[in-house]
Formats: sequence, C-alpha cells, structure tokens
Amino acid sequence: MKLPPFDRSSISRWFERVELLFRIKKIENDLVKFGSVVQALDPASMAIARKYLVDWDKYPNTYQFLKTDLLNHAGKSKMEKIQVILN
Repeated sequence: MKLPPFDRSSISRWFERVELLFRIKKIENDLVKFGSVVQALDPASMAIARKYLVDWDKYPNTYQFLKTDLLNHAGKSKMEKIQVILN
C-alpha cells in the first residue's frame, strides 16, 4: 500500500492519516502495515527503523514498535537521535 510521504514535522498527524487509510483498506496485518510505513520513511527515520528491519521477527507487533519509536524520537535533538541510533 502506498502511503503519503513521511512528515517529520507532524508525525502524530501523519500516523492518524495512515491509520485511517489502513481502516479504509481493511488492512489489519502487522507486517503489511510495517512494510507500508517503512516504504514511506525518509532516510533519517530509516535509521530508527533499522533494528526492526534486521530483526522484524523478534517483535510480535513490529508496526506498533516502529510507530512508538518514531513518535518518541520526533522531538529529540540531532545529538539525541544519534545516540539512539548508536545504541
């Protein structure tokens, strides 16, 4: 499913739009949601998503984990984001 481009300036609103699209299209599968979001991410956000791409099968709700991480790191400074990526 093609999603609107990821909007780092308003991540919570972007996810509201995305989840509405999932409901309209009746998409409930976690991996389909996860894959759709990953396709829409910008390079900086892909760094946050990387751990889920490598070990997606270790997370039972990969989409929700990714969404939570993106929301939590949205307001962080560049240095804080680098620390998250390095850890």
